[in-house]
Amino acid sequence: MIVRGSILSVALLVCASVLSSCVIPGDEGGADGVISKVNAALNAGDCTAAITEIEPLYNSAGTSDQVRRLRASAHGCRAGLGFYEKIETLANADLSSFGPWREITLMFPSSSTDGKAESSFYASDALQSWIKKGVVVFNPYRLSFDPYNPGSMRAQDLVLDANIYLVLTSLATIGTLHNRYGRPDILGAPTASLPWSTLSAVDQEGCGYVSAVLTLSDALTEVGSSITQLGNLNTQIQSLTSAYDAACSAGCTACGLSCSTCPKSLRHRTACDRTLPGTVDIEACAAAGLVANFMNSNLVGWR
Repeated sequence: MIVRGSILSVALLVCASVLSSCVIPGDEGGADGVISKVNAALNAGDCTAAITEIEPLYNSAGTSDQVRRLRASAHGCRAGLGFYEKIETLANADLSSFGPWREITLMFPSSSTDGKAESSFYASDALQSWIKKGVVVFNPYRLSFDPYNPGSMRAQDLVLDANIYLVLTSLATIGTLHNRYGRPDILGAPTASLPWSTLSAVDQEGCGYVSAVLTLSDALTEVGSSITQLGNLNTQIQSLTSAYDAACSAGCTACGLSCSTCPKSLRHRTACDRTLPGTVDIEACAAAGLVANFMNSNLVGWR
């Protein structure tokens, strides 16, 4: 069972899983009207309508934590996040025989044109801007590309509800990009290597992929034992953190830089400076190293 189910707000849980009505009373105009329309679209499974309705409000001075939750739910809808369904799948899956990556790949089928990976990014953006009251976020962890929804790359700065859902959006990013680039077979194993194993190949998608891998570990740490069904996944992912650090360090070394661990600032797709393909940036170098030395590994990575 979910031992702290009351932690998740009704709007997040119900809208994320699109199970029952969660309409918030309000008139037809203003923020309340938009929120009601978004909830109605989510309940109907109309992800596109929910996104269309929430985006203008999210990208305005009228945004709020409630709006951020609904934006995460709207994009999570398109990314294939059925909250209860995915949690139950993780609870019952064999994550030890080949590591967690095959199961994650099978959980999030995707093509190059369905927009699921992009929506997983946008859902994560909204969650990373759902910050605990009173927390001040300083560089290099502050996400300031959105003037209305500044965020943090540090999971400990986020409310628990955000981290719970961030686990799912990070999984969606990983799974959809595996399907997009790794050409998995019917067992979820790759038949092609992921493309971001060199500095020049690291683009925003590649940086976002690595950021999701690291954010998944961070968010699971913050969630802890709040949801028992995530315990197996948490155990598997936390066992890999030292291998992550070794892979990032190898990537830094290949660039003539030094990092003993994966940079803390590598938790968002904008972290890698790709102004020019050859720009030497510690986050991009570490990202290339993690893909080349871990995710493409036949021993511990996606295999």
